[in-house]
Amino acid sequence: MARLVSLHKIVDDGRHNSMTDMIRWSPSGDRDARYFLVYRSGERHETYPPGVIVVLASSDAENWTEVARLTTGLDDRDPKLVDDGQRLLLFFGSHEEERRPTGERVPGSPRLTYTHVSSSPDGENWETPVRVFGPSWWLWAPKRFDDGFWSTAYGMDLDGSSVEVILAHSEDGTRWQRHATLLPGRPGLAGSEGALHRFDDGRMLAVVRGAEDETFLFEARSPFTSWRRSVLPHWIHAPVLAPGKEQLIVAGRDRDGSGGYVTRLWSLSNGRSTKLLDLPSGGDTSYCGLAREPDGSLLVSYYSQHEFLNRPGFEICEKPSAIYVARVAL
Repeated sequence: MARLVSLHKIVDDGRHNSMTDMIRWSPSGDRDARYFLVYRSGERHETYPPGVIVVLASSDAENWTEVARLTTGLDDRDPKLVDDGQRLLLFFGSHEEERRPTGERVPGSPRLTYTHVSSSPDGENWETPVRVFGPSWWLWAPKRFDDGFWSTAYGMDLDGSSVEVILAHSEDGTRWQRHATLLPGRPGLAGSEGALHRFDDGRMLAVVRGAEDETFLFEARSPFTSWRRSVLPHWIHAPVLAPGKEQLIVAGRDRDGSGGYVTRLWSLSNGRSTKLLDLPSGGDTSYCGLAREPDGSLLVSYYSQHEFLNRPGFEICEKPSAIYVARVAL
């Protein structure tokens, strides 16, 4: 069972705030660890006007202070935080499109997608972002394990549609190479967002959002070139994984059964997902960050529009949306 212990709304400034991640981190170890949360601040979910990446810090996961903003001048979105052992790395995607002065995308023009990375010694002072592994490959959610950095990545064709999903590897977080194919991009075998987990016995697991209504589960052992694929019984957008007491925890977006969407937690065990908990959410929502606490509870960052759905003139995926941090007992 999972139970919502507390919920804090930490950003509500009238903008479309979305696409979160969170980590508990310190350059000197757990004793001085703080929480860092990143999100995209924009006018709407879509790519114009361009969004920027905001970094928040907190000592208690309840009271937050903005410590940095990063922008490449493109539409920056979907930030992810990674501890590289000495520094905090921030990965995010950026869209580049040809636009008319009125803001409309020029018909037939390509949408190029880049992955950027920045680094910080303290979570507050960030290097200028640099492009890695592209263009038109998106490193979705890099993770660092004992043998380097690993990430699912999905290829984008020139109209911005996702096609092939691969596994990529890097020794240092900046120089990436294709390692294996997860989804070849054929009808029924295409996808996009994917999360990784490495078990203590060396197995690697990936949960990948399919291009249609499916959610794929992959599992492999070293050297991670041959993957066993299955399909989960739930529809999970933007999956993110964290270890639970006896199973993995998956967070993401699902249909709410009445035509809308909800941010939801599942357990994942023996190749099956089981619903655990729905967080207060609705409208454009989800894209979570997960941080395990020393007491075994789980912190979940996410965004949602549920408080604005009945506001006159409100439109889903337009501003506003707010950022929340939930504490969940497992």
